[in-house]
Amino acid sequence: MTETSLQDTSFRQLLDATPDAVVIVDRLGGMLAANREVERLFGWTENELLGRPIGLLIPPRFQRVLETEPVSGVEPQPLAAKASAVSLFARRRDGSEFPIEISRSPLGPGDGAPIVATIRDLTEWKRAQETLFARRNRPP
Repeated sequence: MTETSLQDTSFRQLLDATPDAVVIVDRLGGMLAANREVERLFGWTENELLGRPIGLLIPPRFQRVLETEPVSGVEPQPLAAKASAVSLFARRRDGSEFPIEISRSPLGPGDGAPIVATIRDLTEWKRAQETLFARRNRPP
């Protein structure tokens, strides 16, 4: 996928119609495109995110989960596509954190293909889970 195809009108419409936050990243984690939900959830515009590392959206304590942090001063390792989703916390522009589930899939064949990172906000799910837990543990 080329940068031109990332700007294609049909592709942009599909990206922006997705209810979850979606970021397209290169193999080193640099952001190539982001949908409107990313802007809403995180507080940055797409233009502010382009070229910056996806690790910007993740608190430092979770960087290793994404494999974007340099290890012992070595260059960042290539971002790997993961078959299963990972639950962790994300960081908004204002520094506040919220629970997410992130999954990564290659956007085409080959080792150099960009990766689609789908980010699902788990705030409401977590709130519902806590409410159910509180109800179950309430004395009769």
